[in-house]
Amino acid sequence: MRKLRDDLVKRLNARCIPKDEAIPLIEGRIKAYGLTGWGVRVPPDFDRHGRCTSFGLDEPQKKVFIIGMSSVN
Repeated sequence: MRKLRDDLVKRLNARCIPKDEAIPLIEGRIKAYGLTGWGVRVPPDFDRHGRCTSFGLDEPQKKVFIIGMSSVN
């Protein structure tokens, strides 16, 4: 799990990535690490917080939550 987390930090903090680009990126990384049963969840209020993407991991639920933010810096 640490490798996925470090990978996503590196990729999502490099620039402002909108959710439509972040979702397939995260799904691809989940697949690359062979994490079966994992998925991406987008909260309904994502756009209210900004158009750039950050994330949180919920290991018991096997979810990567994407979080809206105003910028990467």
